[in-house]
Amino acid sequence: MSVLSRNLLIRVIAALIGAGVSFHAYAFLYPVATTEPFIETSSGALYIRTEVGKREIIGVDGNRKVPYNAIMQPAQWLARDPSRIYAGTPADNCTWFCLVAQANETIATFAGRWQFTLWNSKVLIPNAAGAKVCSGVIIRTSRHQGLVTSPFYVGPDVDGSCGYVYSNCIMDMQGAAELIHGEIFDTDADGHSASTKLKIRCYGATSVRMRLMSGSGAGDEDRVKLSNGGKSRLFVNDNPISGQLRLQDGINTVTLSDKLEIPADVTLGTFTGSAVLMVEPY
Repeated sequence: MSVLSRNLLIRVIAALIGAGVSFHAYAFLYPVATTEPFIETSSGALYIRTEVGKREIIGVDGNRKVPYNAIMQPAQWLARDPSRIYAGTPADNCTWFCLVAQANETIATFAGRWQFTLWNSKVLIPNAAGAKVCSGVIIRTSRHQGLVTSPFYVGPDVDGSCGYVYSNCIMDMQGAAELIHGEIFDTDADGHSASTKLKIRCYGATSVRMRLMSGSGAGDEDRVKLSNGGKSRLFVNDNPISGQLRLQDGINTVTLSDKLEIPADVTLGTFTGSAVLMVEPY
């Protein structure tokens, strides 16, 4: 009885090994992306530049039938959360950076028709500033903008598919910010304060600081030189401008104020001062 069992066991193993040897893998070409995040100059918005080349993919996916009228298009996702994929509504009825699947088309033949190699696109992922963002080409059956709930196929990540998107902030104001002190007595001038509001637009929550590009000079970077020999020391939200300022995504309103530093022998009369104030990462 033990001999029969041993022979049966050997024959079963041989059959399983034989089935494994008969497995066939398929190779097909699919568009794979390299990603370079950047900040769009005119608007300050976060963008990514995507360059695509076709690479050989090994596996059985190439023979999968694509649903009729599905689309192939660019998409984005966070490296830390690749299951949440974002895509835009196809432009011009899917005639630009987009393909529509034909009847009975496989992933391999569908991918073979992809010809787009380079494009810039706005980052669609919420709160992506400071995160590692990946881009690529996906196949999906829906066409709405935003989160893709059920992608049909997503190509593999490769070196260069992801890059860090850094937040950006710009002054969202027309003209100059003015600190107007009005008419003051010479005895009240030293320490006199004025204030105004600044609007700063940020693409992503971030920490910044401010810096004078043309202040009083080295070692005195937070002061504006005045025409009467005095100085105006600047503050943001009652803190030195060089300190950390936490800003949220969207429009932020902060208070810019100053405190006059006027010497005792100051010349009486009108005085002015000006400088360029920059916002930079902290």
